Amino acid sequence: MQISSEIKGGRWMEAIMVTSLISVQLSLAFYTVFISRFLAGGLQPLFLVAASSFLSAFLLLPLAILFERKNWPEKIGLYLTIRFALIAVGGTPLYQVLLLIGVKKTTPAVATAMPNLAPGLIFFIASCLRIEKFDIKCKHTRYKVMGTLMCLSGAMAMSFMQADSVNLPAESPNLRSILFMGANLSSIDTTSNDWIIGCLYLLAAVVVLSCVMILQATTMADFPAPISLGAISGILGSFFSVIFQYILQGNISTGAASLGITSIIAAVLAGGSVSFLTATIVTMCVHKKGPVFVSAFNPTQTVCAAVLSAVILKQFISLGSLIGMGLLFAGLYIFLLAKMKEADMEEVTKVLPDEERALLF
Repeated sequence: MQISSEIKGGRWMEAIMVTSLISVQLSLAFYTVFISRFLAGGLQPLFLVAASSFLSAFLLLPLAILFERKNWPEKIGLYLTIRFALIAVGGTPLYQVLLLIGVKKTTPAVATAMPNLAPGLIFFIASCLRIEKFDIKCKHTRYKVMGTLMCLSGAMAMSFMQADSVNLPAESPNLRSILFMGANLSSIDTTSNDWIIGCLYLLAAVVVLSCVMILQATTMADFPAPISLGAISGILGSFFSVIFQYILQGNISTGAASLGITSIIAAVLAGGSVSFLTATIVTMCVHKKGPVFVSAFNPTQTVCAAVLSAVILKQFISLGSLIGMGLLFAGLYIFLLAKMKEADMEEVTKVLPDEERALLF
């Protein structure tokens, strides 16, 4: 009975984490579509990242002091400080700027589809570092591999089909496309070149994201305070973003002369709110379940962004894109089911002798 109650309690906790992660992904999808308008208007990605990261850190700091002060180590050594800096640089200016530039040069749907390449890379790195269990003889591992491959296949299918729908528009660009996609009458012929460059930016962002999530998981083993880590990353990331903008551009400015102060404030508030949710929910889930579990929820963001693009941006969703969505959800279901079964099995095997434990796998 005790084992059964512990397993049920673990399932309730997993259900809460699953619901929270899906909510975060939906928020990120809305934000990606929303922010594309401001990027098209000339808003500088580095300024947006710096301001929104500082706002997020400002919101996180009181929670960190209130709930996690007792978890802070008595002394923060040089090695831990270096890891803080690497997470801040990789997760704030580097990843977010690469992602925002990719959004500007492609579409929100494709920009949210590309991060679905991360689970495979994270799964490989985490397995090599023994953060994630990998035993090809175990059926749960095989199901996780199959689910990851299905997610990757679905993401790639959606990316290519969305590319076709943008590069071959059914009608001439209108005011909506100019405002939201950054298109204009003189740049339609260069869309193909921008698309390739944008996809390269997004690919680089995925590589950075994978490394940051792995580094977060290993860092929280020595610093078990995810909210505090999010606040530290936000403060340091904002600082580094300002430095990078000054080095690259020679000044600190919004870069959006055509946007009013209200629009800029709205963009910063949206970015700060999304960063706040991501830092609290995602970071804690990484601490509890590992980076591969968290990254498997990226398909939800992709599907939502594709639907929003169809409704708001009037982009055509083809049959191939719908098939890609189906693959994404099927792969996500298989992956999460394997993770849940594996977690349940680990709970049971803790109280079983070695002879019986071997029969379960």
